[in-house]
Amino acid sequence: MKKFSFFLVFLVLVSSPLWTMGAESADNGPDLHFFVEPIAGPEKVTFELVLRNGGSTHRELEFPSAQLYEIQVKDRSGKELYRYSSGKTFAQALQKVRLAPGETISWKETWDYQGETGRIPEGEYKVMAELKANKANSKQLKPLVDEKEMFVPNENLIFRQITASGKKGVYKVAGSIRPGAGHFFYTVEDGHHEQIGETKVEVEGGGDWQAFSLEIKIPAEELPESGTLILHLYERSQEGSIIHGYPVILERF
Repeated sequence: MKKFSFFLVFLVLVSSPLWTMGAESADNGPDLHFFVEPIAGPEKVTFELVLRNGGSTHRELEFPSAQLYEIQVKDRSGKELYRYSSGKTFAQALQKVRLAPGETISWKETWDYQGETGRIPEGEYKVMAELKANKANSKQLKPLVDEKEMFVPNENLIFRQITASGKKGVYKVAGSIRPGAGHFFYTVEDGHHEQIGETKVEVEGGGDWQAFSLEIKIPAEELPESGTLILHLYERSQEGSIIHGYPVILERF
């Protein structure tokens, strides 16, 4: 079965180093790792920013303000379409983040693809992120940045505002649908196996948005030990092709 993977995306932001009078020499070391994972869904992208201390000692990072990171999205021409800090105010007070050896911390931000003139079109975009820390253990810190690309899908005209809840094989999915044929289909897979084959769901037609819900149950012994359980919602064209695909994450293992 054709998979709908609207995940792709990764970001980064390049900035010039900060220099402080009297600061010790810059020393990031090989143990500090910062990266971003943009997960582009049909209605929004989730930016997950991850900071990991891969060393054997504690690291205390200092930030000159309450802004811990920056995120930018640009199109292929280099035009900026989104900046996390735009329109926000951050307290100009020193912030500190302490990481134990081997510790990982993460932050999540979302964007609904809305630009100056509405939703951005389908296509590939560059995502850039920077950690705004300027010192680590009182030593000057070189900029920690990451850059990825993400693919933004077209707006889904059939499914919207889909949410999923539940765990350990029992899930409830709800949202809105504007069916074109009075029915839709779904499957569930974990990246390796199809847990639930194609299932047809009858709904009223008419072209207006209407609420719907599904209950998904998978025996506990069939759940994957690792990976992601994904529900795929879709319709089929008159020729039988899959159209209007909408992936929903049910649970990560």
